[in-house]
Amino acid sequence: MLTRSLNKPDENIEKIWAEESEKRYNALIEGKVKTFAFKEIIERYK
Repeated sequence: MLTRSLNKPDENIEKIWAEESEKRYNALIEGKVKTFAFKEIIERYK
């Protein structure tokens, strides 16, 4: 029973994440966020 309840998608949470991902994608496309190359991140945190 517990595993069934954990695996059941919550439509409200799915909707919230869809909206958030759309906002993040738009911010990226519009140049509102700075991006970093993967290699740069790895070098920074060695």
